[in-house]
Amino acid sequence: MFPLFILLILSAKSLHHVHSAAARPHRHQPRVSPPPLPPLPPNPPSHVKHPRPLPPSFCARSVARTTCPDPPTANDVDIESYVGTWYQIASTARYKLSDESGLVCEQANYTLLSEPGTAANFGSAARISVVNSGAAVISRPEAATLSRLSLTAGAVCSNARIICSLVTPRTSRLRQSLVELGAVESALSDAHPSTAENLRSHTRSTARLLRLVESEIESLALNASLIQQAHARLSQDAGQRSDNLHQITDLASLSAAAAGTLGGRLLSSAEEAAREILHLASSVVAGENPSLAYRMSGAALGIAAELVRIRSFLGRAVAALAKLEAMYSGFGRTAVPSWGRAPPVMYGLGFQNSSSSGKFLMDFYGIRSPYWIIGLEGSAAEGYEAALVYWCREDLYGDIDEDLFVLSRNRELEDGTLQKFMAAAASYGIYPDCDNPLVLTDQRSGSCGAP
Repeated sequence: MFPLFILLILSAKSLHHVHSAAARPHRHQPRVSPPPLPPLPPNPPSHVKHPRPLPPSFCARSVARTTCPDPPTANDVDIESYVGTWYQIASTARYKLSDESGLVCEQANYTLLSEPGTAANFGSAARISVVNSGAAVISRPEAATLSRLSLTAGAVCSNARIICSLVTPRTSRLRQSLVELGAVESALSDAHPSTAENLRSHTRSTARLLRLVESEIESLALNASLIQQAHARLSQDAGQRSDNLHQITDLASLSAAAAGTLGGRLLSSAEEAAREILHLASSVVAGENPSLAYRMSGAALGIAAELVRIRSFLGRAVAALAKLEAMYSGFGRTAVPSWGRAPPVMYGLGFQNSSSSGKFLMDFYGIRSPYWIIGLEGSAAEGYEAALVYWCREDLYGDIDEDLFVLSRNRELEDGTLQKFMAAAASYGIYPDCDNPLVLTDQRSGSCGAP
């Protein structure tokens, strides 16, 4: 078997005299949908059930979202009715495992300030003080380790999303190359029926491989989501530590093995595709069809190069999973009591948008972020009962950073309200998945579980 780079060099030399320009590839390839996600196994605190799983196709969601969603916010939010104490029922995992790592019983206390404040793009706005607090249930070193584990799980999902961008879009080089091979096959069907049949076989084989890649990425994203949910249970000291750790290591090991196997298959498939289709192209050249030979070779080499790129990103995901397994080896061997230390508190200010009352700007120690109320139960007259809060921003690299929060006036929330909120978020294009699933906050009764 020749290495792929040798095939690339040989093909470039052999085709130099054939043609100086390739035909423009077609751009209309039907989207192939991967199988639906299996349902997430529920493992919530006792006060609420886990929301239903999201619609299928992690890759389709990933490539469709290039900017932050712009969901509608609640109308006519009365600030005097909104202030007070809100208990956090759920939040997305990245926030839970960074700002709230090691905490339970998170709550927010809003107080209306007498004087109006100003903020960029908000004009004269109502101003509130914000106090976020929680109770620590694990040690600071363990909480810091969980934050690092969450970031590593994020690296797995980042590579998964890159692979989706190479496989799923109709405009991707892979999809266009398949369309080009289909067009060449049609052109060859009369004069070279056997060559056309062989080309059809290789094209279908490559298409099946792409479906396999999408399916494996679905599984990888689901496993990353389950890992993050287990991280959240460790962070909240929920369940048996040993059970959570075993589940995480099993998922990480399983995902790494599957991704590694797929990576090896991609490399062998890339070499085979380049070798076989280049061989077919040489027979077409002998039949005095240099233009078709050039198009075949260009498409084949494009497919091979993209499959090698996918294998590279799979390798990075495998490396991140291996890092996860290594970090777990020293975690949670001994429980460290944490109730004796002072409860964590975060202070800030909030500014209500004067023209859109459901939008706030929150300021914590000079760091500002949006706070959009995209779901609200109750009324100003009778009292607000539950809220769905969302924020999103794009970083310097164009990546989307977002979080979702479910708040309630009580420590418990009816399952129907949570389901309604999550359905609304999905309808706005907000999908908590992979390293950022929605995880439930442990709101313990009485003194919040303190001994």
